[in-house]
Amino acid sequence: MEEQNLNNAGGMNQSPPSDNTVQTISQTIENPSNSASAQVKYAGFWIRFAASFVDGVIVFLMSIPLIILAFFSMGGEVENSFSVNILSLMISWGYHILMTDKYQATLGKRFVGIKVVKEDLGRASLGNLILRETAGKLLSQLIFFIGYIVVAFTSRKRALHDIIGGTVVVFDDNNIKSRNLLIGIIASIVGFFVILFFIFISITLVSLQSARDKSEIDVFKSSANSLVAESILICDEEVLSDDKPAISGKYLGKRNFIKGTNSSDCGPMGSGEFEFTIDSIGLPEKCTARITEKGATFEGC
Repeated sequence: MEEQNLNNAGGMNQSPPSDNTVQTISQTIENPSNSASAQVKYAGFWIRFAASFVDGVIVFLMSIPLIILAFFSMGGEVENSFSVNILSLMISWGYHILMTDKYQATLGKRFVGIKVVKEDLGRASLGNLILRETAGKLLSQLIFFIGYIVVAFTSRKRALHDIIGGTVVVFDDNNIKSRNLLIGIIASIVGFFVILFFIFISITLVSLQSARDKSEIDVFKSSANSLVAESILICDEEVLSDDKPAISGKYLGKRNFIKGTNSSDCGPMGSGEFEFTIDSIGLPEKCTARITEKGATFEGC
């Protein structure tokens, strides 16, 4: 009797589980992702656009060393260079795939607190990411970027490249918590490449100025050499006349970058001898040309 009373007392406060509780437990066991899916927040168009903007800046800065290398290896002409464009695309492609494969997010996505996962919210495989970044984004661009805009209209806010790659983009609380550290890292990277960019601009400007100066000096030398033949003709004409044959460097020097400094008499009839000098004007360095019937010689340039 006493043992029976104890058993009754032990089960006094226990009641059998309800049918709803049993059904909920059963559904959770059969499909554990349901409870996780209910808490998932999918990343929309504008937050993804912000991440893409940050990534675009980072990829551009990463491409600067390539542009600098191409600039000097191609003689200062990199415009419309097919090889540079292809290499820039490869940098962007590799950056997105490798970063997402290792961290589930690029620096831009980590900055705004989102990540890329599979449709079932598991970790995306390398194959998923290659398909997403290659076929998916290429197709989106071929149809005038409509594949990106559909994010605003799909139920899980998936872009065309998400659908093709079997992925979704969701908010990640862990990334949000580490944002301050990430901001510091990104700021350091951006700062480094900005400094590198300004160094490149400075070198480019100096190179262009040097090339322009050389071009102007070449014009001066060419003009001085042309005066030799011109002076010979003048002497040949003047020695046949009764006037005193003379060549005016001041007169002949009325052309770009040239200032005539003196005049010269032609030599005895038939000798064609003469000598005068001209100075450069408007050039970065003073250049003097000595003009004789034998040619032009230069000092200072």
